Amino acid sequence: GALALLFGPAELRDRFWWVVLVLPLVATSLAPPVLNRALAFVAKKAKLGTSAPAISGTAVAAATFWSLVAWLLAGGQVWTLAVATGWEIGVDTFLLATAAYSLAWVAGFIMVFAPAGVGVREAVLGAVIAPSIGAAAAIAVVLLSRVLLTIADVVLGVAFVFAGRKHGVVSK
Repeated sequence: GALALLFGPAELRDRFWWVVLVLPLVATSLAPPVLNRALAFVAKKAKLGTSAPAISGTAVAAATFWSLVAWLLAGGQVWTLAVATGWEIGVDTFLLATAAYSLAWVAGFIMVFAPAGVGVREAVLGAVIAPSIGAAAAIAVVLLSRVLLTIADVVLGVAFVFAGRKHGVVSK
């Protein structure tokens, strides 16, 4: 998301330039030696034992790949909704939608007092896309995005419960 901000409008870069500064910290924290030390420290402090499973570079790379796919799909959902309100079709607007959604999701995740980031995610997403599409369109995109993703969560949850019951993974 931070890298995608670089492709957005200049006023967005001017407003959220500091997000790019976080990238080296995030990249360093995902390096297996640092990550494994951090996990061992947390396991020890949480009294879960002194050993935590080691995470390999391959596992981090695979998780990063699948996270990227998820962010691109979520950004695509926001972008599709924004295009329907008149936003220009282009790689730069797609990257901006992806950046906006990923930043909004992370902000909602960090604010643990808000269940599923409710309110926080919408405020950040709206703040990032409103300069490009206008306040009214941003509100429509933000609210419709939340509704669609909630429906998707419910449908997928129900489908997995039924699939789990069919295969004996979930009890009735």
